[in-house]
Amino acid sequence: ADFLTKLKETASGTHSIAAKCAYDFDGTCLTIYSGKAFNKKQIDKSRKVIAEIMQSLGVANASVDVVVGNKPPQSSQAAEILAIMGGGEEVTL
Repeated sequence: ADFLTKLKETASGTHSIAAKCAYDFDGTCLTIYSGKAFNKKQIDKSRKVIAEIMQSLGVANASVDVVVGNKPPQSSQAAEILAIMGGGEEVTL
């Protein structure tokens, strides 16, 4: 979430898209799930800025991956339910 705050200061247009996307950080790689190809294209334009932000947050050599699609469910039960329903997106309330 810290990267989103800094992204808003640096690239507000990309921030407005990235704030609606799910993301995952494993310690070295930030994966942004863009949902749509258009969102991926817009985020890709600021990939260098995002990498610089990650370095400023103390994550040296962080890679940034932007994936078209929704973030995969974290539990196997949710994955099974989404498979039965024909797809979807896991949400946190």
